Amino acid sequence: MKSKEVNQRQFVQSLARGCSVLAKVCQSETQLSLSELAKQSDLSIGAIQRLTYTLENIGLLERDPRTKRFRSGPRMISLALAVTGNLELTKVAHPFMQVLSDEIGEVVGLGALEGDSIILVDIIHTQQPRQLLNINRNIGADIPPHATATGKAILAFLPDDRVEEILSSCGLPKFTTNTISSIKSFKKELEQVRSQGFATAFDENVYGLTTIGAPVRNSNGDVNAAMIIMIPSMKISKEKFISAYKKKVVQTADQISLAMGHREKAD
Repeated sequence: MKSKEVNQRQFVQSLARGCSVLAKVCQSETQLSLSELAKQSDLSIGAIQRLTYTLENIGLLERDPRTKRFRSGPRMISLALAVTGNLELTKVAHPFMQVLSDEIGEVVGLGALEGDSIILVDIIHTQQPRQLLNINRNIGADIPPHATATGKAILAFLPDDRVEEILSSCGLPKFTTNTISSIKSFKKELEQVRSQGFATAFDENVYGLTTIGAPVRNSNGDVNAAMIIMIPSMKISKEKFISAYKKKVVQTADQISLAMGHREKAD
């Protein structure tokens, strides 16, 4: 297979070297020393020291205090678990999302919490030949937690201190005149989401996009994901939209939660 031509002006050599070092540690059956990494990477000890120092400080590598050898760091492990969990989540959720999308003829998406970010992990585009608005959303896209039904549906069921962490990290930037940019107002919105069991966002992230979402729970009952329906705002009024889709989005999210192993606790 012909290798992809590299644009040297865009290519970050130090990042590539860091990723290579990280891969060698993760793939090794034993912990590796500085000299072993230098030999395997064909780099100087000084270069390896700088790369491992950086990777260690951002949590991707960890150095054994006794042997001074390197192993995968806590952040690397959490990222691996998040990727594995999201693969299982999308595998389970996709068939339910497809059924819903086919039934209502609208775009259906799935967002998941990764660290302090919410990522779009799956999306099903409508098969209808004509859309009033092209909803441009791709898998892997960051989802603003405060300006989307996805973010609200997840944050509403997280502990208060976790919500504070996420908002502190992401902020509350104002994307449209409808975006909630006050922490007090946003927390009030989350209270409403918890009460009604679903979240909505009307032209809050981008103009012309209306969404409704419901939380997806894992086997422990924790909410780390949400399923949403996305439609062009001009297509339906706010009241009719909620009335038409609130039950469908909650029922489908509950079906996914059940398939993920969640069971309601008896009183």
